[in-house]
Amino acid sequence: MIDVLIIDDDAGQLDLFKTVFELNNFKVETALSGEEGLVKALQNSPSLIMLDFAMSGMSGLELLKKIKSEPGLVSTKVVLMTNMTRSGLSEEAISLGADDFILKADFTPKEMLKRVQGLITKS
Repeated sequence: MIDVLIIDDDAGQLDLFKTVFELNNFKVETALSGEEGLVKALQNSPSLIMLDFAMSGMSGLELLKKIKSEPGLVSTKVVLMTNMTRSGLSEEAISLGADDFILKADFTPKEMLKRVQGLITKS
């Protein structure tokens, strides 16, 4: 069973992603903020972290930097998700260590699941 941590400050999206992943045999932890997500990541060392970009408090990019600076998490797969279409955002996320970048509006939860499964299979 693959452990995934989903960090998103939108409780509705968090519940939706959690349900889809659990129905497909993932063990899912969730967090509603970057701060909570970092604590859970350090405690649980998940195989994969799905991280929202735009959150109040710590942004997704700030959290990505912290995750990749932690020796126990440096090899953890990270997928940055957003609905923002800022130019250069995907390149910035990848350069900071994200393994994938997903525009939420372009993917259904099931398509996102397939994308994540492909990422995990590649490793």
